[in-house]
Amino acid sequence: MAGEHSALGQTLDRMLHEVSLKLTPEGGRIFVDNADLDRVDQCSIELKCWFSPELFSLDVTIGSEEHPRVKLFEDDEEDTSKEVETEVGWRLSDVPVMLTLHRVDEAWLKGSAEKNDGSPVLGHFHYYPRVNTADGVIRDKRPTVTAWMALGADNFALVRSRLLDFKRFDFEIGLTIAFPQGTVDRHELMGRSVRWDGEGTLPVKSGSIVWRKEDWSPDWHRKERLIEKPQPKAELPYDPPREHLEAMEVSRRIEAALSKLSTPLWIAVAALVAMAVRQAGWFG
Repeated sequence: MAGEHSALGQTLDRMLHEVSLKLTPEGGRIFVDNADLDRVDQCSIELKCWFSPELFSLDVTIGSEEHPRVKLFEDDEEDTSKEVETEVGWRLSDVPVMLTLHRVDEAWLKGSAEKNDGSPVLGHFHYYPRVNTADGVIRDKRPTVTAWMALGADNFALVRSRLLDFKRFDFEIGLTIAFPQGTVDRHELMGRSVRWDGEGTLPVKSGSIVWRKEDWSPDWHRKERLIEKPQPKAELPYDPPREHLEAMEVSRRIEAALSKLSTPLWIAVAALVAMAVRQAGWFG
């Protein structure tokens, strides 16, 4: 019984302190290395990701540095007329996560497991505070968060091929990180919050990559798509037929001819009236 209680306690402890981070890649690059005796085709993938939690589900704060609050929807230039808001620690959502994917094989996994009590290392999670030297040569605007994850050969090839045809926001990455004890709090209404001092290296317990293609969501039903109202089509400019254009041209020519004839007709009428007046001797 004691062994069962111990195993149960370890499972509950793992559930409390292992946190899954949802990362959204915005771009990446591939590093291709020279051939080596151990690995002929050695390369790695680096992705620039942002932590994208569901609303009010998870908040991760790292470190204890006091700094100006990051404003997402305002210009980066500081407005001296406003009081600068500060906060302690950096929110993970304000710092990009540079994730490196390494290709490994079974031999590497077995060797890693032998060195780590039977469990291979699947990845690490690091935090590096800002560096600001006194001479101003190095002035980091934000801290750095890096991580790496091991992938098998087939999965690595899949990610590499898809990355070459990368479209923004078409896939997501999930990393499960084991945070230290006492850093994870659970709230009934606000989900979980993590406050980590940023010291040391955290293990990556698991990882997954999910691509989305076309209509993948089970929340959208085929019936709703069939009865969806079609969008109104834009009205095209009216293109009159040739017969109508010819009739309008004839009408314009007739109007022009009549306008030319109207002026001499009035002049002739005025001349006849003047002649009749002289003959009648109305002006002596």
